[in-house]
Amino acid sequence: MMRSGKSRIHRIWTVTASASVLLFACMGGASLGETAAPGACACKDSGSVDGIHAIALLTSDQYCLEKWNTPPEEAVQFNTIGRVGLGETAILLAFFSNPMLRDGSAEVACDLRVVKPDGAVLEAPASPCYSDKFARPVEYVQLAGLRVEEEVEPTDPAGLWVFEVGVRDVIRNARVPLQVSLIVDPSQEPGQ
Repeated sequence: MMRSGKSRIHRIWTVTASASVLLFACMGGASLGETAAPGACACKDSGSVDGIHAIALLTSDQYCLEKWNTPPEEAVQFNTIGRVGLGETAILLAFFSNPMLRDGSAEVACDLRVVKPDGAVLEAPASPCYSDKFARPVEYVQLAGLRVEEEVEPTDPAGLWVFEVGVRDVIRNARVPLQVSLIVDPSQEPGQ
């Protein structure tokens, strides 16, 4: 259950310049700036605006940070999800590549809006999700410091939850709007 006020919509990761090459199983082999193959999973979205590329995805992988912090020559794959039941957790992650640099550093901000099936809206205004030197080429995919966890509780409204994510290159002043969605079914027992 996501709560307003002291909600789980906050920055958990402060990401440093340990960028890795990222391969998504659900993208059908498409690179970050490309469109996913037809029929690719609906649990991720990607886009590009004025040169900055971004991806948002939903995963159930509780060890996604450990997977991400691997040597750059190792492919990283996240298991994406589109439906969760009672007690299960969905994790929203955002990634970017090709930010504009100033003195070798990038500045990226992320914002979030969650629309629940009952019409309730939770919002997290834009806040820094990456501000650091880029030690690798800007074309490498970088994990943004945005992570949202949604654990399904019996009181959560059933139906489609929509996560609208904005990834903004502050230096370039370009925002990539992304949207992912998830079916929440509190009546579904874990593993069904």
